[in-house]
Amino acid sequence: VPDVAIGSDPAMAVFNGKLYIAFRADDSSRNVWIASSSDGHTFSSQVLSGQTMGGSSSPALVVSNGTLYYIYGANDQGHEMLVTASTDGSTWQGPAAYLDVKMGATGPGAAAFGNGVSVGFQSNDSRNVLFVTNKVTEAASYTGPSDPNGSGPQDGLSSPATLQPNDVMATKPALATFEGKLYAAFEGVNVNNNLYVAASSTGTNIPTATRYTNIQMSSAPALAEYNNQLYVAFRGLNVDNDFYITSSPTGTNFPTATRYTNIQMGGAPALAELYGHLCAAFQANDPGHTLHVT
Repeated sequence: VPDVAIGSDPAMAVFNGKLYIAFRADDSSRNVWIASSSDGHTFSSQVLSGQTMGGSSSPALVVSNGTLYYIYGANDQGHEMLVTASTDGSTWQGPAAYLDVKMGATGPGAAAFGNGVSVGFQSNDSRNVLFVTNKVTEAASYTGPSDPNGSGPQDGLSSPATLQPNDVMATKPALATFEGKLYAAFEGVNVNNNLYVAASSTGTNIPTATRYTNIQMSSAPALAEYNNQLYVAFRGLNVDNDFYITSSPTGTNFPTATRYTNIQMGGAPALAELYGHLCAAFQANDPGHTLHVT
């Protein structure tokens, strides 16, 4: 996407038939941006006026109850969780600030789960443990954080978030829903940079993740359901920063990932399905930091 440079790992979601990609500005402004496309090739981009993101943070995008949620870490030392939302993809309400939800500098992952939204992130301290918060989307339509007396808990994410003490991460987590469970994937804090994957039927109690010693990575992973399989994509642990992807029909027993030597990434990818195709987005592996979509 030649006219779009990104300063963070992207987040991606499909909403109202369009592919949306969220990212931090590739300059010192740290502005919050989003790009959209109806075909996955031609994109227009929009800055969310007055909103800035933490300098090491990457965002999360998630769709629930006809609403596109854009979640990111505040541009301060506390890295509080900020949530802005749109019902049309162009007009944004918020952000709502969750001052008791302090995230690690790398930012959140998010997924629609149950009748609402789940958000996961690293702790904002040296423990680097997983925390999860969630909300139930009960309202018939989204009226925004400026309307606390609306017909449901519009931004009722649990605060503070729930500690998952057995899952220690070297990266932000990726979240996805698959076969009725909430999945979390991340790079572990071991010398081999292995993939770890955990699944929860409740979305609040995440068990100890399974380590995949056959999969090494140098970025946070991306998760997505596609064609009845759970896909995991990431930047490989090689000097070329190649794109790798693996999948499982059960959400367990992920095989060794396939390496794409023709695709190099500057950071972690994002995954989403658009019109029957699994799309990947990532920052270019060069100083231009151009957004790439494949």
